Amino acid sequence: MQTLPHRTIRHFLLVVDYRCMYGETREEKAVPWERFLTRVVEEYAFEHGIGVTSLSGGWIIALEKRNWRKCIFGLDFGLNSSVAKLLARDKAATGDVLSLDNIPHVEHRLFLRPDSLGANPNGNWASIKEWFEECSYDVVCKPNLGSSGQHVERAQTVPALERIIQELFMRERAVAISPYLALEAEYRITILDDEVVLAYEKRQSGDELKFNLSSGATACEIEDAELLSRINRLALRAAQSIDIRFANVDIVRVENDLYVLEVNSGVMFEHYASLGARQQEEARAVYRKALGVLIGS
Repeated sequence: MQTLPHRTIRHFLLVVDYRCMYGETREEKAVPWERFLTRVVEEYAFEHGIGVTSLSGGWIIALEKRNWRKCIFGLDFGLNSSVAKLLARDKAATGDVLSLDNIPHVEHRLFLRPDSLGANPNGNWASIKEWFEECSYDVVCKPNLGSSGQHVERAQTVPALERIIQELFMRERAVAISPYLALEAEYRITILDDEVVLAYEKRQSGDELKFNLSSGATACEIEDAELLSRINRLALRAAQSIDIRFANVDIVRVENDLYVLEVNSGVMFEHYASLGARQQEEARAVYRKALGVLIGS
């Protein structure tokens, strides 16, 4: 197979499932699109006299100056430990660790595909139905390592639950099942070295299960100062609990109580930055601050 010259490849970005940053199977498609992160990195590097090399269709960015080199892989700045990243990508594991610090969170019960190493030798179905009953026959099923709200479904009957689980196990090794909660709101908090650097509310797109900006949700300012303070404190506790430096923490509100939904070690602002000039500048400021930490480390 002939390899395209680098000067041709660099004009395209590989659009991938974000799980690829952790070495999992990915789908690739070359399209003429430049990442917001890439633009910010190039601007920052130019200002500081740092060389930039784009690799793997823009998915890897190498920064070089004199005798050092730093790489950004996908959305990963290299600031988080491997253990912190593994915990953050695993919804059930995140909850397990948060439990150690009595941090309120949405429980994600883990079920492994029957042919997986470590799976229940007696199968999952009895345990899944037992958990379904504990959750009052209303649950949300999702890939345990999923992102961007993909393949998330609600089940309220045993036949629906069976269908959803079977479909998930056809593509996933691990499934997470949570009790369905009537969410009043969802918030995204960006943490960098024990500091909240961005916080906003995600308004639903119409799908009751998804608050993802990529699915059409909108980002709004959190105007209630007391609520914002509560949200920030909980997000910081969650980040400190799993010992993660740079992350997005998603928090949900249910009957005015706050719970950690998940933690994301890949800090993405592609959709947020496209919402307007203010959001773009806020996202740029966060990435530039992270770059400063990276270069100084």
